Amino acid sequence: MNFGILLNFITSLALGALIGIERQRGSKSGGFAGIRTFILISLLGSLSSFLYQELAYEILLPTFFITLAVLIIATYVISALKGYIGITEEISAYIVFLLGFMIMFDDYRNYALIFGVIVVVLLSFKDVLHKFAEETKDVEWNDTLKFALIAFVILPLLPEEINLKLFNEGQFYNLNLIYPREIWLLVVFVCAISFIGYILVKIVGEKKGVNLIGAMGGLVSSTAVTQSMSSYSKSKVKNKFVNHKPLVTATLIATIVQSIRVFVISVSINKELSSIIIPILVVIILGVLLFLFLSKFDDRLQTKLKLNSPFKLKPALILGSLYALLTFLSKLSFAMNWGKSGILIASAVTGFFDIDPVILTVSSLSANGDVLIQDAICAILLSFISNQITKSIIALTSGSKKYGLLTSKILLSFVIIILIYIFYIKLI
Repeated sequence: MNFGILLNFITSLALGALIGIERQRGSKSGGFAGIRTFILISLLGSLSSFLYQELAYEILLPTFFITLAVLIIATYVISALKGYIGITEEISAYIVFLLGFMIMFDDYRNYALIFGVIVVVLLSFKDVLHKFAEETKDVEWNDTLKFALIAFVILPLLPEEINLKLFNEGQFYNLNLIYPREIWLLVVFVCAISFIGYILVKIVGEKKGVNLIGAMGGLVSSTAVTQSMSSYSKSKVKNKFVNHKPLVTATLIATIVQSIRVFVISVSINKELSSIIIPILVVIILGVLLFLFLSKFDDRLQTKLKLNSPFKLKPALILGSLYALLTFLSKLSFAMNWGKSGILIASAVTGFFDIDPVILTVSSLSANGDVLIQDAICAILLSFISNQITKSIIALTSGSKKYGLLTSKILLSFVIIILIYIFYIKLI
């Protein structure tokens, strides 16, 4: 007996049962399939695959497939006559048959399991997905389509490399080369992170508490959180400003999440940048301690955080342009023998506007060996410092006096920590 084949059959039965349980739990009157039916359909797919591979009965595969199709169509017609016009169970049955077929192939078994779990999740989150679709605004849908355009249409069409042929062989030759697909891929990568954060904020709700919104908003933009909290800090309740401490904790959490995001993006591009965790971890620990202290004064104030959809085409193009510009300046600094000074200055300046282009550019350059690891870490940390200064300015100019002072003190304490670490690694 081949225990590998037996294990595949058992896996097929289990996957069919998993999807069948979900369907039976969520089925309405008129549905044709429950747990037993889905188990049998998955087993039918596996048997078809087994006979196709082991016994060379190739005619059985289309026979089973067509028979199942006729059966599903017939049951759908009967259900439709009874007033049930949904086709989810019928499509699910087809998918289960195909997954059961795939499981019997060693090269495709894992794909079948992954797709099976995805199917269960999609079926289970019916109400959430329907609510999300119904409540999606036109501008959000349009921006999502724009993201689909830049990720799945524009990206595949872009060339790997373009040679502008502006300079002959020599120290400036590398300035001829630009990498459109790499630039756009990084834009898509950052936008995808923002998309996840935006969806989480939308699902959780905008009035679940400023701390939770600060954490979710930090995935999209800690600067946006700071701006929102600053504006709200000037609101008044009975002629008094609202309690500013919960708003400060929201900004603090967003900055903590941003710090984690800086580390994750940097290391995902170049694992050798892992030592950047030292100052980032100190910032996170200090931030958590400050959060615990300030939370004592939290009166569970509710607020509304207005995050715009992150997938407007203009910001994406600006991000790509900044990344391309910073890459060009970095190459130019080497060609002009500016060395690391040019990269550090460019990173610090760019960080005032957006930290992502710096992280992406410098991490990629260090991965290619164009920038030393130590210099890359310094450049990323300098952009992080610039961003904290920007948020401090926003808090002081847009928020109430108490909110602005407390927030700027916290953010500037992070700046001091990062500066101390930069001076330390420069001296060793």
